[in-house]
Amino acid sequence: MNSCMLSSAQYIDGPLKLKDVECFKASFINMPDEQTRKYVERFNQDLFQRRINTVNAYYKQWLKIWPQGTPLHFFAALNTYKLTVPEMETNLRDEGFKRELIAFVGAEADKFKQKFQNSSSGESPKYSPLIDLSPEDRLAAIKRSQMPDIDKWTTQYYNKVVRILKDSWDDMDKNVLAESFKWTLEQCEFIYEELKKRNAFDQPQKRRRKSKEKRTFTGIMFIKDGITHRIGQPLFDPIDQTQNPLRGYCDPLTNLPFHRPMICPYGYVLDYDTWRNRLQYHLHPYQQVPFTTMQSLTDLTVKNYDEYKDKIRNAPFSKYIE
Repeated sequence: MNSCMLSSAQYIDGPLKLKDVECFKASFINMPDEQTRKYVERFNQDLFQRRINTVNAYYKQWLKIWPQGTPLHFFAALNTYKLTVPEMETNLRDEGFKRELIAFVGAEADKFKQKFQNSSSGESPKYSPLIDLSPEDRLAAIKRSQMPDIDKWTTQYYNKVVRILKDSWDDMDKNVLAESFKWTLEQCEFIYEELKKRNAFDQPQKRRRKSKEKRTFTGIMFIKDGITHRIGQPLFDPIDQTQNPLRGYCDPLTNLPFHRPMICPYGYVLDYDTWRNRLQYHLHPYQQVPFTTMQSLTDLTVKNYDEYKDKIRNAPFSKYIE
C-alpha cells in the first residue's frame, strides 16, 4: 500500500469516523466572508477525511506497534504532528512521543467539552482568529496552516533538521532534500526561511565526537594487489582518478563530479563526501532502505566495477574507458 495519505474519494470504513474527530476541528462560523468560510470548511473536511482513511487503513498495523493506542491517538499524530506513515511507525515506538500524544489528545477533548458547554449555556463558541484578517490574509493564513509546525518538534528532531539544512541547502537538489523529510518543496523552503528568521543556522554547533571512519589508525598495515595499505586508509587515493571507474559522471544528489564513488549494500552509488554528509544524520538519502553505515560502503574501483555494475539502482552508469 502506498505510504502517502489516502484520497478522501477512497473512503475506507473502519473504527474512526468523521464525527469522532470533532474536537480537532476549528470553528469558522463567525467568519464575515461567507465564501472564505465555505472554502475553509470544505478544505478541512476533505483533509480530515483523508487522514481518517489513513488511520482506518493502517489501524491494525499500528495497533501491533502500540496496543494501547486508539484511533484518536493515531489521527492526532497524523493531523497535529504532520507525520507520514513511515514516520508513524518510528514514532509509535518512542515512549516519550506516546506520552506526549496521550496528553495532547486528552487536552483537546477537554477543550472541546468546555466549548460545547459554553455554547449550550448561551455563549458563542470561540472562533478562529482568521475572522480579523482580510480575505487575502486569510487565504495566506490557511496556506501557512498546511506547513510543518516547528514549535511542535522535539528538540532532537529540530536540531537534526537545522544541521541537515545548514549543511546541504547550497549543495543539494531542493526536491531531493524535501523528499528526504517527506515534505513538499514549498514546505521545505518555508521551513528553511523560518529557521533563518530564528537565526537557527547561526547558532554554534556542539562539537561532536569524530566517527570511526574519521579516526586515524596507525601501526597496522596490510598488502592488497601488491600495494601496502594502512588500516583506515581508502583502497585508492581519491585524488588519483585513474582508479575512478565513474570519471565523467556526476553524483545524482549533488550534481558534482564523482571523485570517490561508493556503493551501499542496497545498490545506491554516491560520492564519498555525499555519503558522509548524509549518513552522519542517520538518514539514508533515498529512504527506501534502512540506515547504512560508512563501514558497510564499498569503494568502486576500476578493478571491482564489473562485479558491482549490475547491482547499481540509482543511475545508468557505465565504466569509464580510456
